[in-house]
Amino acid sequence: MGTIDYKELLKDKEYDFLRYNGFLGDNILLLALGGSRAYGTDLPSSDVDIRGFAVNPSRQIYGLEKDFEQVVDTDTDTTIYSLNKMAGLLL
Repeated sequence: MGTIDYKELLKDKEYDFLRYNGFLGDNILLLALGGSRAYGTDLPSSDVDIRGFAVNPSRQIYGLEKDFEQVVDTDTDTTIYSLNKMAGLLL
């Protein structure tokens, strides 16, 4: 199996939503691999599953806007949770 440069992969156009989504961009705190690649059970045909979390934008922290729970992109199998939802999931 060849190795994938995940930093380079995230620069691809299909991952532009990570940079330009109003909830994400500079608010992302952590990105990690999920699925078979995280568990070491991947095959050459396995997709790349990205998981992570982002701090809620200040407008949500101040109560000016309803909190987002998560951003899901099915094309890239990426799910980014809000920090509030991630805290609840960890509990």
